[in-house]
Amino acid sequence: MKIFKLCLMAAPLITSLYAFSQDAVLEELVVTAQKRESTLMDTSAALVAVSGEDLDQAGVNAIDDIALLTPDVQVSGEGKARMGVRIRGVGTYGFDIAVDPSVAMVVDGVTQPRVSTFMNGFDDIERLEILKGPQGAIYGTNALGGIVNIVTKKPTQEQSARIKVKGGNNGRQDLNLSLQGGINDAVSARFNLIKEVDEGVSFDPNSGQDDGVHLSGYRLSFYGEAGATEWNLKMANTLLEQDATISEVAFLCNSKAPGQAAEYFGVAGLPPNNTNGDVCSANAAPSSYQTLGTANMSNPLVVAALSDQYSQAMTISGFNVVETTDVSFSSTTDLGGMSLTSVLGYQKVNSFEDRDFDQLDLNAIFQEHAADTETTSLELRLDSDPSDEIEWSVGVYAMRDEGSRLDTFASGNQSSFAAAFGLGAAAAAVSTANTTEAAAGDYAIGVNPRAVPNIIAAYQACAAAGNCRAFLNPTTQRPVPFGEFVDAIDVANLNQALNGEWTSSVNVDLDTESNAIFANVKFPLTEQLNLLLAGRYTDHDKPYTYTGSTNALRVPFVSAPFVVNNGSFHEEFNPKATLEYVGDDSLAWLTFAAGFKAGSVGFANFSASAADTPAAMEELEMIELGYKATLQDGRSQLEAIAYTYDYTDHQQLLVCTTAAGPAGCVKTGDATINGLDLAYRTALTSQTRFSVAYSYIDASWDRFLDDRDPSAAVNLAGKQMPQSAENNLNVSVEHVQPVAAGDIVYSLAAAYKDDYVLGLDPWTNVNDVQDFTMVNLNITLERAGNFDIGFFCTNCSDFEYKRVALELGRGGGGGQRYAMADGRRYGIEATSNF
Repeated sequence: MKIFKLCLMAAPLITSLYAFSQDAVLEELVVTAQKRESTLMDTSAALVAVSGEDLDQAGVNAIDDIALLTPDVQVSGEGKARMGVRIRGVGTYGFDIAVDPSVAMVVDGVTQPRVSTFMNGFDDIERLEILKGPQGAIYGTNALGGIVNIVTKKPTQEQSARIKVKGGNNGRQDLNLSLQGGINDAVSARFNLIKEVDEGVSFDPNSGQDDGVHLSGYRLSFYGEAGATEWNLKMANTLLEQDATISEVAFLCNSKAPGQAAEYFGVAGLPPNNTNGDVCSANAAPSSYQTLGTANMSNPLVVAALSDQYSQAMTISGFNVVETTDVSFSSTTDLGGMSLTSVLGYQKVNSFEDRDFDQLDLNAIFQEHAADTETTSLELRLDSDPSDEIEWSVGVYAMRDEGSRLDTFASGNQSSFAAAFGLGAAAAAVSTANTTEAAAGDYAIGVNPRAVPNIIAAYQACAAAGNCRAFLNPTTQRPVPFGEFVDAIDVANLNQALNGEWTSSVNVDLDTESNAIFANVKFPLTEQLNLLLAGRYTDHDKPYTYTGSTNALRVPFVSAPFVVNNGSFHEEFNPKATLEYVGDDSLAWLTFAAGFKAGSVGFANFSASAADTPAAMEELEMIELGYKATLQDGRSQLEAIAYTYDYTDHQQLLVCTTAAGPAGCVKTGDATINGLDLAYRTALTSQTRFSVAYSYIDASWDRFLDDRDPSAAVNLAGKQMPQSAENNLNVSVEHVQPVAAGDIVYSLAAAYKDDYVLGLDPWTNVNDVQDFTMVNLNITLERAGNFDIGFFCTNCSDFEYKRVALELGRGGGGGQRYAMADGRRYGIEATSNF
């Protein structure tokens, strides 16, 4: 049925292919993703390349739009600063500075340490390239899924200026200004200024704030020539701000410890901590798996939370700020028979965030973070003359990445932690010590209004006597090493839980060094057969210091202060071998390549033992068989690529259930991914271009034990990997219609995705996304007088779907927090060149 949908979607366009004219030819785009200039069809690799003009015409303005460019790319995340890119099912959802991406972002030759630093403002771009498959032999660590290569526009001597304004629904207001020209005969400069505003996806009615992005930034570029050397200097600064950090909630009612312990994301279920009452009217049985309970629709809190999936009333709206500064300098010198290229990069990122973690109008759980990183890299490379029969490159690379991130979690008096580890533990202790009063109901929480003051008084007496057995929570006595009897610390914790907040902080300091040597050589075996051999040796040291602190000992999240010094240290060689056959207008290849991603410590580790256990590094080996052909005298291009991946220790960032409550963790598993990419592009006429691309991805786990809840581990072997739709199809048409006033350019792009899952465990109607088709439309009148005006529409069908979903372990209350994708966006844009 799904294959039928794909065929039905493409058939009307494919049947019109006979209409091409004899003089229509497709443009040959020059690409540099493999660090050597070549045309797209002469590159023996799975590669997509789109010019900046075509990006603009297709409405691709940010990283989350690139799925329209190729069907095997998936972009997801909780907010604009937590985006992750997946290529062919390979990617990472990670936003902590210690978690590396699986897909590398390269901007003007400089590999970015974190994908989220170049997510928005795709203006003034010369070209965007997506290179698929492990690129360890070329780019080293953290490129095992592929790379997204962005080349910004180079200054020229031509004096010119451009201003573009855009306005639309959802409060969309964009401004883009570009100026360029020659400073003298040898040096030219270009300046680009951007400002973008929208109202986001979700809204907090309590504060009136939305999670829209306010983006501002500039880029100043210089290009010069001096003798045999040409050089580029680029400086950029981008500021991303959000006035709210909003996610939606789903009450799965699958807690293993309902009631006073937790019924949703660390929210207490019963009074006096939650005067709204139970979140759930019925919970799934503890022994069940992926079974929904029943939300309490008599609870006004629940009713309000579920009334609108684009609105969420919270205690605080939060905020998000990310500022990025980039400086790069590159030069290429002709040495006569070879060239020397140097690329120096510097990046500084500061980020701050405040978040209502439970996303409800309760004094439950809050999170804030402050992070800063500084990254410096240098690459030196010698390249042979492109005209030589034997092509080669050799080089060295060095990178230093220093950073710190502080995360603070606060649990208020309506959290399950205050309820279970504070009031619940106190009630259990005094009930055990005072059986007569307990039998009379003096300590019955939520039943007797006198219970809380009675418990406080009795708890103080226990601390004074020093002979009351202490409890960790309402049902478990505290282990003797952590204090056998109730004492003054316990009384202070109880008072803090009822009248203030328990605050825990974890800080990770990184000092990563990566050094590499690399080389490749391509030589002919016969007149039509070439062999490419490449390799990169990387010494990657990632030491870290992880510190935990708290204002309340013995209770979550951090129950005791700690300092851990550890790291992940790797010496890795990544090879690549490509055998290519060059025909008259065709290219076929067979490639073996490997890549790796560094191991890392997880997000929000609240104990020394967890912080002292970094995840294993990821490794991926690929075999790829490809074919490209230029047909009909340059009017059409065909690509067919088959591949298989052997994926080892793929990292998954999860929320795990521990004895001290929920905590961040990284679990790993092995997988096999088999796929097929098909693409056809043609110039139907000199004014009309058509393209269709299909991607089949079979991504399933060979080994993954989901033991985030130790009491209910699940074997996921054979299950579909997250965010890897099986069938994917992109179709696009561009037509230029000459009229008296100029040219009208019509651009239509449609992207179909099969069913896929957002979470680790596939769960129907909870963390899955049903198959859908996304349609974008741009219509632009390009006037001869250098003034263009157009209409744009993205997600024109207004399909509603979840972009990301985070499930909490059932032992910590269960439930889900999720974020919706952008709906229909449309408006008008005008561009003036002068």
